[in-house]
Amino acid sequence: MIAELKKKVSAFKQNLGGFTTNRKIVVIESDDWGSVRMPDLKSYNELLKKGIPVEKCPFLKYDGFETEEDFKSLSQTIKSIEDKFGKKPKITANYIMSNPDFESIRQSGFSSYYYIPLAQKVENEVGLQNYKNVVLKAQHENYFHPQLHGREHVNVPLWMQFLRANSKETHLAFEQQVYGISTTITTEKRRSFLPALDYENKNEFNEFTAVSLIEGQKLFKDFFGYNSRSFIAPNYTWDDSVEKVLHQMRVEYIQSSRSQFISKGGQLNGTKYKTHKLGETNNLGQTYTVRNAIFEPSTVSNKNNCLQDCFDQISMAFLTRKPAVISMHRLNFMGSLVEQNRTENLELFEKLIAKLLLKWPDIEFMTTTELGDLIKTNRND
Repeated sequence: MIAELKKKVSAFKQNLGGFTTNRKIVVIESDDWGSVRMPDLKSYNELLKKGIPVEKCPFLKYDGFETEEDFKSLSQTIKSIEDKFGKKPKITANYIMSNPDFESIRQSGFSSYYYIPLAQKVENEVGLQNYKNVVLKAQHENYFHPQLHGREHVNVPLWMQFLRANSKETHLAFEQQVYGISTTITTEKRRSFLPALDYENKNEFNEFTAVSLIEGQKLFKDFFGYNSRSFIAPNYTWDDSVEKVLHQMRVEYIQSSRSQFISKGGQLNGTKYKTHKLGETNNLGQTYTVRNAIFEPSTVSNKNNCLQDCFDQISMAFLTRKPAVISMHRLNFMGSLVEQNRTENLELFEKLIAKLLLKWPDIEFMTTTELGDLIKTNRND
């Protein structure tokens, strides 16, 4: 009882300040679309055989590349909600626009990094030729709104450093075309490979990080036909220098958790933290859309608790006159590795939305950019 009270008081405090509205707005932000975290069950089983406990990491156990069947199941769930309630949830799908080209990296003797753009992957890989049409259909049906998450979801300089040093675990994963062995299960003494924008020094930033951001936006525009107006940094790790490059890329809205992680530089120096309020702006005029609810059933053991926790967080957002901005990573919708993962989570998702609409029939579903535009309009009035 005391623990629950403390949790509610903490959520109440974290929602104070920033943009307010009496409208019941729900935004769903979903990261990691386009990335290849676990290629297939063969790679998963091989890593298990090699002694890497990938079964203990939900992102390695469930998060395969999105398939046509994943989109079909998601679309059916959205349509079911619309048929019952006359309203359609919208998913802001944050895209990674390339993945490592493992074979080219190997052929270079690990001296150079190469990547495969999303467009090239879906054009050349068996079973993915219809991918772009499926995505365009989801966009046309107005429930799927792609935005930019980055060129890749791996800290290339750090990852390549471990590959060149012949790190055993990193090479075992590489052989299965996996870069993202989580720090929760790794045997290596290192920081995470996943925060792609966590750089060591200014030279690395100028020569690699900034270039990857700009190229990511170009790949995004080439694939989707428009510039991404919002951006979410991999693992919520970025700094002022990144924001300056995003400004040059015409990014207006920065998606964020309550805490931004900023590297102190160096392999083991750690990170510092900076908190944001929803609707806050930086000195470049960019607006932060801060997540204040979590629906990640793939990452917890009790999925029903996850549903109730998210409902409570949304309730607190509305109580404090805030839009509810929900974190809901791609892995929760994926079924190519474990079909039950997709089936169970979509059922829970439908229950969550139904519960929300029964309590607040006037809920408005928005994308990140729609919320950002609303905040900006209200600020200028």
